[in-house]
Amino acid sequence: MKTELINIEKLQETIINQAQENSSQEKRIQTQQIEINYLKEKIDYLIRQQFTSKSEKLNPNQPSLFEDTKETIEVIEDEEIEITFKRKKGGRTSPPKELPRVRVEHDIGDEEKVCSCGDTMHRVKEIISEQYDIVPAKFQVIENVRFVYGCRCGEKPVTTALAPFILPKTQVTASFLATIAVQKFEDALPLYRQAKIFKNRFGVPFSDTTLSNWMIKASEKLKPFKQRLKERLLENEYIQADETTLQVVNAHKSKATKKSYIWLGVGMDKYKVVYMHYANNRSAVVASELFKGFNGYLQTDGYAGYNATVQTNDMTHLACWDSREEKVCRYSQIRSQ
Repeated sequence: MKTELINIEKLQETIINQAQENSSQEKRIQTQQIEINYLKEKIDYLIRQQFTSKSEKLNPNQPSLFEDTKETIEVIEDEEIEITFKRKKGGRTSPPKELPRVRVEHDIGDEEKVCSCGDTMHRVKEIISEQYDIVPAKFQVIENVRFVYGCRCGEKPVTTALAPFILPKTQVTASFLATIAVQKFEDALPLYRQAKIFKNRFGVPFSDTTLSNWMIKASEKLKPFKQRLKERLLENEYIQADETTLQVVNAHKSKATKKSYIWLGVGMDKYKVVYMHYANNRSAVVASELFKGFNGYLQTDGYAGYNATVQTNDMTHLACWDSREEKVCRYSQIRSQ
């Protein structure tokens, strides 16, 4: 009898242990399944990033975030409808009024102005047709002539003062500097290509090193203007900020492999200022220096590098819906598979 009781107790203990082990196994399986699903979604995301288009178009069956989910979705059957529309007749647009006009008169000869009756014809009206024209770029040399005046009595001669130049002791005018800068930064025309154009098209031999030195010296002249732009930016109450990568040419390597950043701040209310700042890293220190003293609303894409300056300067940190929308679209595309 005692033996049977002992065997029952051992059997109950074995059952309890087995149940605990089964429960532990089930939890382990659930955890592994969650991890497997996560890794599968991550693989799908990486495959989409690598091989599919970057469209942010949502699945048409995906409910809207801002619609009432209690409402039922009504399915409308396809039906044929007739669509009519008016098409605007194509035609020329008049040249902008602010463009300068050059009047070119096309007149008939004096003998043709004599009527068959013998009288001289008089001008009745003008018919004007307009054409676009462009004045090609051309080089010219500005000769700055100064005069020296002296007296036969032997007094020290007097020389005309030299007018102030933007870059003293150089052969470049402000207009030429502006042309180089616009072509490089606005038209994306590198300095070496500009130098090649100047030489081949105009016969003026400049090296890209010379053009580069001029740009560096000109940028030093613009530092007060840049500082004033930053002051205006920080006077706003609402600023949008972002940063983007920039490949910088390394003098010791053939390829542009040095990764730097352009930090951007845009004033959104008081002063519509667009301020760009170059840095060779994405450190939070850059954000702290850039927005030091600002205590309004700062909107970013959620990058953690802004958190320190937000807390230090008592800002209100706003999120960016565009960045969130991109992530929602990608997640929706993965889940729809």
